Amino acid sequence: MKHLYLARIHDTRQAEQFGKKGQGLNWLTTHHLPIPKTWVVTFETAKRIAVDGTSAELQELLASQFDEQTLYAVRSSANLEDDKDFSFAGQFTTRTNVQGIAALEAAIREVLDSANSKTLDSYLKKVGEDHAQLQMAVLIQEMVKPVLSGVSFSKNPITGLDEVMIESVHGLGETLVQEGVTPQRWIYRWGQFTTRPEQDAQYADVVQNIAQETRRIARLYGSPVDLEWVFDGQTVFWLQIRPITTLTNVPLYSNRISREVLPGIIKPLIASINIPLVNTAWIRLFDSLMGTTNLKPDDLTRLFHYRAYFNMAAIGTIFEILGFPRESLELLLGFERTAGRPTFRPSLRTFRHIPRLLRFMAGAWNYDRHVQAELKEYEKRVAQIQREDIASLNQKELLERIDAHYLFSIKVAYQNIVIPLLMSIYSALLKARLKRLNVDF
Repeated sequence: MKHLYLARIHDTRQAEQFGKKGQGLNWLTTHHLPIPKTWVVTFETAKRIAVDGTSAELQELLASQFDEQTLYAVRSSANLEDDKDFSFAGQFTTRTNVQGIAALEAAIREVLDSANSKTLDSYLKKVGEDHAQLQMAVLIQEMVKPVLSGVSFSKNPITGLDEVMIESVHGLGETLVQEGVTPQRWIYRWGQFTTRPEQDAQYADVVQNIAQETRRIARLYGSPVDLEWVFDGQTVFWLQIRPITTLTNVPLYSNRISREVLPGIIKPLIASINIPLVNTAWIRLFDSLMGTTNLKPDDLTRLFHYRAYFNMAAIGTIFEILGFPRESLELLLGFERTAGRPTFRPSLRTFRHIPRLLRFMAGAWNYDRHVQAELKEYEKRVAQIQREDIASLNQKELLERIDAHYLFSIKVAYQNIVIPLLMSIYSALLKARLKRLNVDF
């Protein structure tokens, strides 16, 4: 019979026995990020403890590794938790400030027993997982005496915006994660805090460092991350890393751009015409830049209290596909130009769209001629409407006229979008050239 053993978290050779939480901590150590001292009761050892009891051997093992006077945290690390789709948050037991060998043994068994709760059965059924596939490891971590602790998200999990959201509490972070204590919230965007609490100003530099490290960790990880951390007054330790599970199809409605292109109060009857018309023009622009997007007018705008709001998440995704920052549209229209704003970083996906982008820019080079031609056509259409005796038209003819005018109005709406965008681009190019000539503008 194999003896019970504990693995150290940095032992990458055994990481497949660590569970998702343990594998996350192992990843943090391989990237030289500080974590508390951590041991792992592996899947194999946990199974033997659960099945055989082996109390005397387990106590002997724990006594050889742990100090009676030191405080420890005992946490679950299942193979199904902390997944990109489901976090299993709160489904398994966690014990903190555990002291003494007997208490450690009891905490380990309690964590293992939580894998058989009725609550977990309901959760597994809800997420479509089979209990038979569940494997449980247990993490034992030295407690860090916390001054400040909390969670950080490399992207805002509520809005999907590309900003770091940090929530902090004094003392243990479990009061935030498990007990629902109202935390202090910090939002870090483009190199500065856009939201910060009035309290805890003395920790602003620490929190800014956490925000910057959160961004760096997400880049290394390759996807948006949710991190738990603790600050002991000297060092920030990372307690957990997992993918953010709430970012899929998060709508984010804003009226910042619609105030320019769909301003004022819009009654439902007008909205039923105007919003599809303007959105169809936007979709035409997106399709010309990146091919068929399969977007529908309703995907882009909704009406709230008689005012139009754009779904910035949908528009941001399109710009991100093109290799631009998600905020590119707002930048082009002149919003929030701060020192830390994102810059254009082409990706491999960007190069797929270069032919369309070049065609668009070639057409934009002498765009005034195109606009002049359409302006003449527009004036001709308006004059035709004014001359026509609408009362003499039958129902079929009237509907045909309405359809024709609607299609032409989409072209007008398209110009109302493209011209301001091109003006901003030309203005930026002119400013850059004047700056090289040391001319203030």
